[in-house]
Amino acid sequence: MHKNLFYLFLLLFFSFIALVPSVTASESTKQESEVTINNKAMYGYIENGRTLIPVRYVSEALGMEVLYDAKTKDITIKNDEDILKLNVNSTTGNINGLPFKMDVQPRLIQGRTYIPLRFVLENLSIPFQYHEDTSKIVVNNDNVSFTVDIKPITSAYLYRPEKIYSIMYHEFGDNPSSLYVPLGTFREQLEMLIQQGYETITDQDVINYKNNPSYRLPKKPLLLTIDDGYLSNYTDVYPILKEYGLRANIYLISKSHPIRFTLEQAREMEDSRVINIQDHTYEHHRRTDGVNLAGIPVSGGPLLTTIKTGETRQDYIHRIRDDLKKSKEVLENALGKKVNVLAFPFGAYNHEVLKVTRELGYELLITTEPGYNTYESLQTGLVKRINVRGEYTSEDLKRELNR
Repeated sequence: MHKNLFYLFLLLFFSFIALVPSVTASESTKQESEVTINNKAMYGYIENGRTLIPVRYVSEALGMEVLYDAKTKDITIKNDEDILKLNVNSTTGNINGLPFKMDVQPRLIQGRTYIPLRFVLENLSIPFQYHEDTSKIVVNNDNVSFTVDIKPITSAYLYRPEKIYSIMYHEFGDNPSSLYVPLGTFREQLEMLIQQGYETITDQDVINYKNNPSYRLPKKPLLLTIDDGYLSNYTDVYPILKEYGLRANIYLISKSHPIRFTLEQAREMEDSRVINIQDHTYEHHRRTDGVNLAGIPVSGGPLLTTIKTGETRQDYIHRIRDDLKKSKEVLENALGKKVNVLAFPFGAYNHEVLKVTRELGYELLITTEPGYNTYESLQTGLVKRINVRGEYTSEDLKRELNR
């Protein structure tokens, strides 16, 4: 491999995490970037004309040995031939004892180190192409290929916003139903969100924000959610989100069904870091006759909150616990991660459901109650969402977000 290219890799490893310092940045000089390396998305921002990217994933992908001294904040990166030594708070370092210096100091944001990509490419004479029409920087050398997708949004995790909005989708296509959003309309809505400065976040971001008063988010965070896990989420929506450099959280009914994407497809989307998969029960997205907890008869009530005809209250509690436990296990085994978020089918829940979810370790519960979320309201663990109806235009959605 070309020596200069190897040095680029080493410099990109600058992101072994350290303590998160207080960081300030001018909004007028920041933009968001999406970096795709081996089909995995990562996010950064532009500051003072320099594209800064997080580089922890680069070190993971290349499998280099990284040693970090928490006391001195020294980083040692090595392979069989070379040793690179850096310090988290310095623009200087050395390769095999030879010093080098960068003109822009890396930034630590929310525990990740960001390094200026274009400066590194130019000074190491690594060819790249800038596509003005799509705002992309493309690097494609030998077996190394990645694209930086630059977007004009404030994405850096530097703020403690007062409001967190969440929007809810279900199915996509031209079916004349309130649940179906046409793909063309979806694109227009994403473009509006970008123009308005929204940055998509994950469920885990919301959990961290709720639990940690010092956890930072983008200035205008948006939890983009999709319920049920219809196949169109994988075939149509997933590629569109990658194209726009945005993320979504999909709540999957985990029992296999032809109308939904498979667990293998779920793992592919999860591994891309574009989609976060969480729970929507195993087979409780149905309705039934029976009574509610107060003993009042209901016809066609949500299965999760209805005691079925002939079922005791204790039977009901065992049923919902068994369903959620099974769904959690299915998803965790398929995705290889902790499943700790549940979206209620039909938005329905009661105090028995809340008790069971706490026992099973769910940390965030997604409702259909309209409105926005605050640090105070999130202490209940319940998330409010705006339902994006099929007939909504981008202007309709913008109006809902500005209420």
